[in-house]
Amino acid sequence: MAESSLSKGYPDFRLRLGRYLGLDVTVDNWSAQEVIDVDAAIDDGYDRFLGARRWSFLTTSGTVTTVASTAAYALADDFGQIDGYFNFAADSGYPPITPIGLSQYDALLASSSGTGLPTRYAMRTATFTGASTGQRTEVLFYRTPDAAYVISYRYSRYIHHLRTDTPYPLGGMDQGRAILACMIAEAAAMFRSADEAQNRSRLADVELARSWDIDLRNVPAHLGSMRDNSDNAGYTGRFDRLENPAAHCTMEGGYGDSE
Repeated sequence: MAESSLSKGYPDFRLRLGRYLGLDVTVDNWSAQEVIDVDAAIDDGYDRFLGARRWSFLTTSGTVTTVASTAAYALADDFGQIDGYFNFAADSGYPPITPIGLSQYDALLASSSGTGLPTRYAMRTATFTGASTGQRTEVLFYRTPDAAYVISYRYSRYIHHLRTDTPYPLGGMDQGRAILACMIAEAAAMFRSADEAQNRSRLADVELARSWDIDLRNVPAHLGSMRDNSDNAGYTGRFDRLENPAAHCTMEGGYGDSE
């Protein structure tokens, strides 16, 4: 299926931010520092958008296929937080697998270590060295599975930044205006006056409210109410501003305010 011609992607965001900052209309003519600055505004703006609400499109699904006599399984690479229970196929007749803490899991395993149908799960951080991959999460089933089961789960995911090989943001065409507004607000905070930054932040809030209304209309009522997540509770954002020095750089002379 072809992407909507009105969907905004990484090249569009770069051009719009470049124009806002008064850069050359040809991206290839930008300096190395200008490329860093624009990408920093894109990263921080996208992070701002994602963290503003508990968007429906931040949640996705995954599956685990068990093997007899194996209790631990790696979850999806982009796994952030579990959303609900682990579930067997709807036609299996088996109840959901409910959560317990690691200490309770260890106690159950010590009291009865046999195999059977999983009824409980615990989660832990997988062994992590930081050498080649980021931190991963594992699920531990109790009882240890006695056969192959396909078990599904819903989770909030870690998000990749927007670049040439991953150009399109979550949310699709409907959210493009709000995402761009957040990016411009971040660029204003980095390179423009305090008044301009405040004004752009207000405009971003207006677009976020519009996008939230659209997202609410896309969620069936039987899934339960969505809630404001402006405090970032439950959000697993990819970008940490404290680890993104480019987002806090000050340029010699800076980018001047627009008229």
